Amino acid sequence: MRNPHRGPLRVLTALAMAAGTIGAVAPGAAASGCTPTGLVNSSAWNVRVCGMPDIDQYRSGLVQGGEFYCGPTVVANALYYMDLRGHPFMLPGAVDPMKNDPGNYAKVTNQIKRISNEIGLDAEEGIGVQGITDGLNRMIRGTGHLGMTARYESLALHPFAGHRVATLLGRPGVKSHVMIGAVLRMKAGKVLGRHAVTIVGAQGTLGGTSRITFNDPATLGFVGTGKQSPEMSLTYDLGQFVVNRGTLIKGYDGYNKEQIYLQGVVVID
Repeated sequence: MRNPHRGPLRVLTALAMAAGTIGAVAPGAAASGCTPTGLVNSSAWNVRVCGMPDIDQYRSGLVQGGEFYCGPTVVANALYYMDLRGHPFMLPGAVDPMKNDPGNYAKVTNQIKRISNEIGLDAEEGIGVQGITDGLNRMIRGTGHLGMTARYESLALHPFAGHRVATLLGRPGVKSHVMIGAVLRMKAGKVLGRHAVTIVGAQGTLGGTSRITFNDPATLGFVGTGKQSPEMSLTYDLGQFVVNRGTLIKGYDGYNKEQIYLQGVVVID
């Protein structure tokens, strides 16, 4: 198995499902500007979180250039976001993760390495979504924020994923704005692997179009330059729901023309 963009990969497993590979996929429409919203009712929803970091997983200083680091990178997004919004000490040091400065870039890379160790990443294998959840809980407890708990919620049996994402993301409180999405990559009926993204929005109407917006750590950005790429939130329509796979993310199909499904989310209560 090979990454659609780069070299050989193996696995990010999720909930004891089959092994495969993880990797970047082709970007969709980038959001220009951001207006925070929080509308959720039974017939319409429009939720948008602004200011969420969009850290690159492919970066200098990581094993294999960051091939297997989507999990630690999206955890870094979450911790930096909360650290700057009323939940301090999530990550030590005053660092702007999106600042394009060599010293700053190195500090963020070191934080990703630290998170990788905390959550138990195998730098040549990846980590499962349960590992991300358990590791995030260990890091939360280690900072003294005892009123928070990360949990994984499967959407593989949920036919209205867009509304559910909006409901969870639209809850009051900074910690509720954190959402890590687990996506399943398939082609010709075979599982290729899984990937982790940071979900920052959901829009839709009952019986109409449903969309999600997310930051993908695997968009290639400024690979090999030692620089952080700009934020590029991506918005895609949600398509067909398939039991045990989840909901198809239309157009988010990689260069190998895969079928990629939103399978579940990690949230913080």
